[in-house]
Amino acid sequence: EDPESPVCVTDVVFYSDGKPLNGPWLTQKLKYDKQKAPLLGTWFSGYEGAPERFISFYFDGTYRYDYQPLDQAKKGRTFSGDYEVSGSKLVLRVPGQGKVSLRLKREKTGEEGAASKRLLTLEGKEVPKDLQDTFRDQP
Repeated sequence: EDPESPVCVTDVVFYSDGKPLNGPWLTQKLKYDKQKAPLLGTWFSGYEGAPERFISFYFDGTYRYDYQPLDQAKKGRTFSGDYEVSGSKLVLRVPGQGKVSLRLKREKTGEEGAASKRLLTLEGKEVPKDLQDTFRDQP
């Protein structure tokens, strides 16, 4: 009941459809993946401090793209699907286009020791128009 009381991860039990998710099955699902790890989280595109495009990569192998234009006259767009990553290759399942194979280009900006941004560019012939921009890891 104390809000400052620590909780150990072993004390947490995940449930799905009323059944506990534990044991070897869950261990395999939550295993660290060094290919996905640098990609996980939300990436931003658009103006610094006021991004319009967001792409979020989730631990379970799914992603969500969201376009929220600053100009209210423009129409937003959202889609989601699953992804696979292997080295510098990213395969997205894009609604209406099927599987799209892209090349990941990750780079850091800024000087050594200073706070740097990571940049993500998707390259290839099949890049959906919505994703033809450089995304960064900070708004």
